[in-house]
Amino acid sequence: MLWSNNLNRLTGYTMVLTAACLVLGIATGIIVSDQDPTIRSEVEQTLIAIEDNNALAIISTTFFILLNIAGLFLAGLFYLLFRDRSPLLSIILLIGFVTSSATGFLVEGFNIGLIGIAHSYVNGGAGLAAGDPALLDIANFVAHLSGATDLMSFTTLGVALLALGVIIWEAPAGRVNPPRLFGLVAILAALSAFLAWIVIATDIGVVLFAVQGIASLVFLLGGGGWLIMNPGGGGDPPATDAP
Repeated sequence: MLWSNNLNRLTGYTMVLTAACLVLGIATGIIVSDQDPTIRSEVEQTLIAIEDNNALAIISTTFFILLNIAGLFLAGLFYLLFRDRSPLLSIILLIGFVTSSATGFLVEGFNIGLIGIAHSYVNGGAGLAAGDPALLDIANFVAHLSGATDLMSFTTLGVALLALGVIIWEAPAGRVNPPRLFGLVAILAALSAFLAWIVIATDIGVVLFAVQGIASLVFLLGGGGWLIMNPGGGGDPPATDAP
């Protein structure tokens, strides 16, 4: 019982920490630049902004790296919490969270590359003069790689959140039974993550990213707080069979 209670609390605190990393990473990133380096005409201003706010750019990247590390921990913790309610869905959420975090590390690797390119563009370096147009093309290419990888991360995160949401919403009751509302919030975040691919073709993708972010924060803070305050794992017992 002591182990179970500690597992619940550990998961809750990790969820709150994950939410904090998400908020701080986004906030510092927005301060650095609101330009889109995947748009060729905005690459130069993006690089200048990154170099002008070099410390914040590094801090933002660090928060997202910590976010991915927390995601790996949550993958294992969620699996341990909910495997008795649905072994299949628990394995799916485990794979989804791990894959999302793994691709997230790649995204931050590309972003670290952009920080280095920005420094070279403004100050010169790597055998190139400051302001060399070749660096703009390289930065644009790296930004496209980062964006595509980020969408892959969102998709696998959506798979994980969907599996987790279905467990909370309708899997048979187990040791840990959060309120079913958290399951619906997780499902909403998952669907928004899937639809975020629309960002490639239309500005509505920005709205979907916002919905996904808000829903994820509600789930992380609400669910995390519930686990911290309910280490015994009580809650609303769902009534239907597990998928």
